[in-house]
Amino acid sequence: MYRNKSLRWVEENYDSVPERFWFLERPIDTTPAADTVFHMTGSNIISVELWLMDNLDARSMIFMTALDELNATPLSERKSIFALFASALICVFPVLAPTVKLVLNNSGMNTREVKLPSQAEQHLIQMNRDTPENYVAVLGAQIAIMLIKNPSDANCNSFMQSWAQGLAASIGMPTDSRNFTPIADFEKVTLIKRLFSNRFLNTYIMKEIINYCALQAPISTLYNYVAEIVKYHGMGAFTSISDVLLSVKSPVLYNPRVLHEVDRFSFAYIAVRQFEYPQYFYMLAKPTVTHLIERNNFPVLARVAQLIKQATSSPLNPFVAPRDRDSPIVLELVELHKRAIFGRSVNVPRPTLRSLNAYSYGNMEVAFIHNSQSANREQSDRVTIQQPPPRLN
Repeated sequence: MYRNKSLRWVEENYDSVPERFWFLERPIDTTPAADTVFHMTGSNIISVELWLMDNLDARSMIFMTALDELNATPLSERKSIFALFASALICVFPVLAPTVKLVLNNSGMNTREVKLPSQAEQHLIQMNRDTPENYVAVLGAQIAIMLIKNPSDANCNSFMQSWAQGLAASIGMPTDSRNFTPIADFEKVTLIKRLFSNRFLNTYIMKEIINYCALQAPISTLYNYVAEIVKYHGMGAFTSISDVLLSVKSPVLYNPRVLHEVDRFSFAYIAVRQFEYPQYFYMLAKPTVTHLIERNNFPVLARVAQLIKQATSSPLNPFVAPRDRDSPIVLELVELHKRAIFGRSVNVPRPTLRSLNAYSYGNMEVAFIHNSQSANREQSDRVTIQQPPPRLN
């Protein structure tokens, strides 16, 4: 992840930036974020062209021209790749221009703004004029997903194609006649993500995704699909515990040996429940609270939930064998869950994160108060199995 001192300062103090952005409601350069652009000085500064639109009707042309140039640019010309991607990203989210310029400036690039299409001839830029708006919208939505999600080298192409087909289908576009891969070279994708996939920028991208969900169709339809894909990003350990253990009132949560982790999980759960957008907590909440859902706060619970989750995803095996390096407490808690759940004839559901909708703040308090009382009485595993926790109303 790209983290520069000045960028981190802005990240930790982004309250000065408005909570919500509005699509094309004010001139790009008048956003408060424009005042925070940091310019580096020295001989290592490289000047790059950043394309900005001076005619909104030309947005699709500028976007496709930037992508065409990006795909044709050699991997060795990194600064040009960054600038072209930034130009394309601004076409998708115009209000983020100052934030995108900030990222470029902090990477040692001084931006020279080129207004398109009016200055295209002056700068010898040949515009791509033959691309349907819906196709451009799908590619733009893919770029937003690409920056938030983390596809690996092995699965990048399959994920990108899967996203593209779903996005296109959501607005009624056929998927067999066009190439829906915005950036063909995975090495370029990796390079771009190293610079642009940072917490600071992703926060604003997520806000714009939410804003676009409220626009008219087909944009609202498209970005509701995007919002569905990126929900619960960065919350893997937390959601696994919620789905696999909390949703079935697993006795694992009442075991004295992990009480300290359960307490941390309860704080995280309440913080997520109280947040305006629980499913985007990691991306939108302040860094001072997002640490609550990190895996290292409840590593044993997370590993137990992971093993059970892996088992329930396999129709052939009721439980997948744990790895040799798993600690004894993990293995014992997996077995505890297995005996208790099977004893109650309750099937462990495949993860759907229903717990965030099924349980209230008050119920969560009841569960963890009971947990503390059980731990203080030092109940044995056998007693816990025979006398499961009271049902949460």
